[in-house]
Amino acid sequence: MTRRVLSGLSALIVGLVFFFAALYAFFPRDAALAFIWRRAAQAASARGAALESAALFTVESPLRAVVKNFRFATPVASVEAETLTVTPLIIRSLLSASLRAELEFNSLSLGLPLPGQPPLYFGAFTATAGARPDEVRLDDVIAAGDLELDGYLSVNLQSMKIGTADMSISGERADLMELAKTMLPLQKGDAGGWRLFRKEGADK
Repeated sequence: MTRRVLSGLSALIVGLVFFFAALYAFFPRDAALAFIWRRAAQAASARGAALESAALFTVESPLRAVVKNFRFATPVASVEAETLTVTPLIIRSLLSASLRAELEFNSLSLGLPLPGQPPLYFGAFTATAGARPDEVRLDDVIAAGDLELDGYLSVNLQSMKIGTADMSISGERADLMELAKTMLPLQKGDAGGWRLFRKEGADK
């Protein structure tokens, strides 16, 4: 189940980074955005997921794309947000030989495959996403809401497991990590918070 969630979210992140980096080369951009979004939705559907929005538009200076009423759902989990703003990082992409973009979700909810548990809510969630053929990475993750997140993680696209991670997790619903500690590399802190931590090459 965890692998299916990671697979779906990783495919989404890869698609979004490609999706918005490609906008820079297309004109008119709003038409390109609509076309690429349709292709991303088709790719998600082929993986058994749904990618939806109520409105799409681009903004200049700096170039960024805004998705209204964003929704991504898999059979086991879902992500919804009032808005998703993606800012392609063209220069950093070229320098790092990867696709990079800043992601900002507003009013984000994460539906969990846990019976009786309501979705996790975040007022704001920001990160810098990077995509290579074999890896998706989220750096500078900052989230405030039911969980407070701060750190980074990467997902290996071949094994669909966390590659490396160092992220602090706290907040009102941090006790949910008790349910995930057998599946994820979590360490419990003395103050009730958690740390998601994995070195490169670790087994768990």
